Amino acid sequence: QKDYIPQIAVVDMPAQIVKVMKNQEASIYEYSKEKAISELEKQKVDAVFRIENGKMKLLLEGSDSSKNRAVLQVLQK
Repeated sequence: QKDYIPQIAVVDMPAQIVKVMKNQEASIYEYSKEKAISELEKQKVDAVFRIENGKMKLLLEGSDSSKNRAVLQVLQK
């Protein structure tokens, strides 16, 4: 699945980070924490990327390793 476009929910991310992520090969959704977790549980998004207590946290859906890799590739750029 080389051409897979990861679906990433972001919560309370600075606009600059969101802008950079949107320029990657990914679909970025800006959600509240509750909505993001709900969408992750429903497998509507592959990951939730958020800031908590000043630290960035990544929560992967985890059932598909190729989707996890696609998410991580976006975040590494």
